[in-house]
Amino acid sequence: ATGYGCTVVNAAANNSAGLGGRGLRYYRGPAIQQNGGAPALNFSPAVSELWLRWYARWETGFAWPTAGSPGINKEWYFNPSQSNFCIVSYNGANWATLCTTTLGGTQNFVSDATFNFINGGSNTGSGNFRCMEVHLKADTNGSNGVVEMWVDGTRYENTTNGNLGMMTFNKAAFSTNNGNTANADAMYQDFDDVAVSFTQQIGCF
Repeated sequence: ATGYGCTVVNAAANNSAGLGGRGLRYYRGPAIQQNGGAPALNFSPAVSELWLRWYARWETGFAWPTAGSPGINKEWYFNPSQSNFCIVSYNGANWATLCTTTLGGTQNFVSDATFNFINGGSNTGSGNFRCMEVHLKADTNGSNGVVEMWVDGTRYENTTNGNLGMMTFNKAAFSTNNGNTANADAMYQDFDDVAVSFTQQIGCF
């Protein structure tokens, strides 16, 4: 199955440098808001702080209408369909985390890592896995929330005074939907070696 929004687990999506023998492959199609199966991690009880590590790669040649600028491209959706949520996505060309809460409004935490950088200097997919990490910590007073983002162990976003509306996190869904692509047909993004911690940064292999 390779249709728009199709999500499969197979050996072809495996990160050979990691653990296990299979990965998750998500096919993104040339249309806006293509929704996938969105497998998810559930946290019970809900937590106010977490670190998430995964490996991801874009299929070689994967392109966007504005070169190197994914725009809407949800890689992780924390608390989907809830009033308080965060989305790991892109702000134009830059990898970013957007959080919307009842108390804190909407804030966009934009990293210095661009799609081109993540793909080795190319404005299309490189086909190579990169180690991606996010740290989210809810604020306790409207001004001490934390958002950190790393690529291959180097931090490219470091906010320590964010307002995350004192939210807690109970779910993290994979790639739920994306914006338009410049590909003639569905092309994939692979995810593998996902790990979560509630106490410390996980790090890369």
